[in-house]
Amino acid sequence: GLHVTGDTQVRTTIMGGAISNNTAAAQGGGLWNEAGSILVISEGTTISGNRASGASSNDGGGGLFNHGGRVAISSASIWGNMADGINGSGGGMFSTGGAVTLDNSTVSENSANGDGGGIANSGELITANATIAKNRSDADGVGGGTGGGIWIGGVVTLKNTIVAGNLVGSGITLNDLAGINVHPSSRNNLISDASSSGGLVDGNLGNIVGNGGSGLLPFSSILNSLADNGGPTLSHSLAVGSLAIDHGSNSAATDINGTPLQHDQRGIGFPRINNTIVDIGAIES
Repeated sequence: GLHVTGDTQVRTTIMGGAISNNTAAAQGGGLWNEAGSILVISEGTTISGNRASGASSNDGGGGLFNHGGRVAISSASIWGNMADGINGSGGGMFSTGGAVTLDNSTVSENSANGDGGGIANSGELITANATIAKNRSDADGVGGGTGGGIWIGGVVTLKNTIVAGNLVGSGITLNDLAGINVHPSSRNNLISDASSSGGLVDGNLGNIVGNGGSGLLPFSSILNSLADNGGPTLSHSLAVGSLAIDHGSNSAATDINGTPLQHDQRGIGFPRINNTIVDIGAIES
């Protein structure tokens, strides 16, 4: 994959294309970003099919490993990556410090044998209009990990984000968020499993948690399968009648600079707001 080093005066930007089918013995199968470096991933980039095989819980990051740097991800799809070491963390992404922003993006069908099937985070993570779905922690089923969607060891703030259908273990046990709770300012999110909601409460700040605050919402009532829904990257379209439709916060639908998002993950031609109120998740209905 790509190894990014430098200082705060150096910015590496990836716009479009694919980072796919790379391997690393320990960390960062697709991308590895060093402390002090600024990495921008945008405009229809796909990170898929990468593998990081380090055995320690400090290893992993099948798609991306951020070692204390700054990463901004927008209009991207991170799917089908693995942290397949015995305790490897962060199938899609592992951030061990620094700061990561994720907007208009999908993290799906990634797996880790340790924590964080989709994302493992011990730094700062802010999401806006993201979809984190169908990821799996403890993928080998030996009981060594949790946080199918996101494992939270740092500060995580979720806005207009779907976390749904994520699993722990080799079976069908749902586990969307694990670790410490998300930041209390998190708003207008949809979490499918009330028992792993990261401390979010149904109805508070526009959050939708499980089935009215308990149990779970079936994945099929929220999202369709990962597919080509237009644009250069794969995404999950919203199911007919999904509670994510028109339940976001327009003021929270912004990029890293606080600028309102003009389009959804798919890019130009797909407005971020269709019916006055923004949808929750990476793409509009």
